[in-house]
This record gives sequence, structure tokens and C-alpha cells, in this order.
Amino acid sequence: MNAVTELCVDTLACASDLTATPQRFSLRRSGRKPVRFSGAKILETAATPDAAPLHYDLAIYKTDTNRLVLELVTRRGGVAAQDVTRVECFDTLDDLAHFLQSYCCAEDVPVPPGLANQDVPLAVAALHAVRLRDTIARIEDEYRALLSDVFEVLGIGEEPTPSAKPSCGHGE
Repeated sequence: MNAVTELCVDTLACASDLTATPQRFSLRRSGRKPVRFSGAKILETAATPDAAPLHYDLAIYKTDTNRLVLELVTRRGGVAAQDVTRVECFDTLDDLAHFLQSYCCAEDVPVPPGLANQDVPLAVAALHAVRLRDTIARIEDEYRALLSDVFEVLGIGEEPTPSAKPSCGHGE
């Protein structure tokens, strides 16, 4: 479960009206040079790890040049050495939202070692595949719940659209 902390009540006002002395940030990225900028942190999440093998923390910043910076940390089982940090920059809130919605959590799930070994019996491999599928589904559900909270805090939404008429399978 993640708790979203809104650091600025009116995100857009905060984003366009940064203080006279913006804070300096240096965000470390896994395997890359850090991203450095001046601005304000407008949102962050604090994760409460559960039984899942990984969870996500994120922070969103607004730079003094009006760009949005996303820091997305994949936390793997409490071992800091396995954490992966991504930092992405966006021109608009819509671009940032699109990135978050398109993010593929399944690529972050570790595959058990030795599973690709050809000597693993088919039944064992199938059991691992089912467990892996269930793990991915749980992580994706938690990520979607996190996004719902983040979008709500940021005021990102969409107009309701008509849904298809539900079908009961009776050829109606």
C-alpha cells in the first residue's frame, strides 16, 4: 500500500509560482548520470511494503523551467542494492500521466534463478510460471491503485464516456 503525500495544495499554482529561491535537486539514476535541476517537489509516495517481491515509490518535481521530473524507484524485497531508480522529464502533465499509465510493471518482476535451465522439469516450470503470473497481477493491481491516488492528487482525470451495454451472454 502506498500513501501519497501532496506537497503543494494547488499543484498547478505551485508549479508555476515557485519560490524565489528554488531548491536544488540531484536525482541519482541506476547506471546513469544524475539529473540535476532547481525546482520544487510537488508530490511523493511512501510505500508500505507487503508480501509482494517489489513495490514502487515515486516523486514528481516541477523545475524552475516549468518541466516535470518523475523519479520512479522500483524497490525489490527490501534489498537496497536491487532497487532501480528511473528519472524521466516531461513537458506536460499529460505526457507524464501517459508514461505512468504505459509503464510495464511485468518487466520489473524478477524471474527465479535457474528457471530458464533446460533441465527443469516441465511441471516445475509450469508451477513457477503460474506463481510468476500471480505475482505480476498483484504488482500491477498495486501499481494501478497507486496511479489512481497520484492522479487524484494531481487533478488528472477524464470526462465520462458512455460504456457499452452490458451483455448477459443471452444474445441480447
